[in-house]
Amino acid sequence: MSNAVKFARATLLPGGEHSHVFPRLDIIILLFASLVGLLLVVLDVYQRWIAVDPMETFNIDGHNNPATWFHAAILTGASLSALAIAFTVFDGRRRWSWMALGASIAFFSMDKTISLHEQVGARLQSALSLPDGSGRIAWEVAWSPIILLVVVTLALCVAESNRRTKLWTLGLVLGGAAKLALEALTYPLLRIEHTAWLHGLEAELEESVQLLAFACLFAGFAQLFVDRVSALARGEIALLDEEHRSERLALGSLLATLPAPRRIGAMARWLPRPLEDGGK
Repeated sequence: MSNAVKFARATLLPGGEHSHVFPRLDIIILLFASLVGLLLVVLDVYQRWIAVDPMETFNIDGHNNPATWFHAAILTGASLSALAIAFTVFDGRRRWSWMALGASIAFFSMDKTISLHEQVGARLQSALSLPDGSGRIAWEVAWSPIILLVVVTLALCVAESNRRTKLWTLGLVLGGAAKLALEALTYPLLRIEHTAWLHGLEAELEESVQLLAFACLFAGFAQLFVDRVSALARGEIALLDEEHRSERLALGSLLATLPAPRRIGAMARWLPRPLEDGGK
């Protein structure tokens, strides 16, 4: 509660005694996305199992509806945050990496808005005479080079970021992997009779996991932008970048000396310590 009061004072009275404390924008974004995600699940449960007639507007697995628009909005926020971060970086290679990442995320936001990957999957299913429902797997295969390119760009950008951003990125990676696995699971479910209820549960879980993954990306990038702008305002951006670079090099040297089974434990201890050092 005391931290919340400090954050409120820092926001409303930036020149006061708590001016060094900045609101945790990442937590705010994640909480907001979680609450909206819960509302979307409740509406889907209503239209799927309670309403007399299904309501496509509230179908969490539907297209061109509030669920789709909210997912796309979260991705748009992540894209804009990445592009904004690019202009707080003064190294040409890193700036172009962040700009490329922002453009890539914008592509996926557009994809979500117009359901491009579903259309590609359906066309591949029709062109290759694949079984019903296989379009959900076909699009993953077709999109794999794009996904790989984004993962590489993301790794390059996050490598020299702070621990908090790395932690949020880990949430994105785990959520994205779970989403792809659940998407592939729909194919066998569609082949089994009397599993409509199970397919509905899978759709709600898949879309919720996807939304949380997107929210992790937006939260991490938005908070990183706030951190970098505050460092710029204090004239500490060069020191901040040097700390992150030294941290990364020190970790690499440490891991190189450890046996393989101990490397994972060392990485786990290195990542999530935002409360001790402010995520730097």
